[in-house]
Amino acid sequence: MVEETEDIFEFYARRALSRRDGPDTSREAAEGLTEATLSRLQSIAYEALRAAPNGLTAHDLARLTQIEHETIGPRLRPLADAGLIYDSDERRVPVGRSRKGIVWKHGPRP
Repeated sequence: MVEETEDIFEFYARRALSRRDGPDTSREAAEGLTEATLSRLQSIAYEALRAAPNGLTAHDLARLTQIEHETIGPRLRPLADAGLIYDSDERRVPVGRSRKGIVWKHGPRP
């Protein structure tokens, strides 16, 4: 668990970076990420969601931050696991997409 003195983003930056069953390219990309990069990406995702009262899908977040979906999207689950954001149970179609995505919102699940 996270110690009180430990930065929440540093704690989750150390977690697994790619799925065990993911493609080789995912594992290679994950190996190239540093803790500082992960912490920065998680901070960017967290702050964007904090500023979005209606929530964001991962694709919305990627478009807003101009960070590729494949890079910013995987930062959401660890933030949710930490109770910093949550799956709102809403689904919507992001701009430029054809399928609905999870709408993530800031804060603990109400």
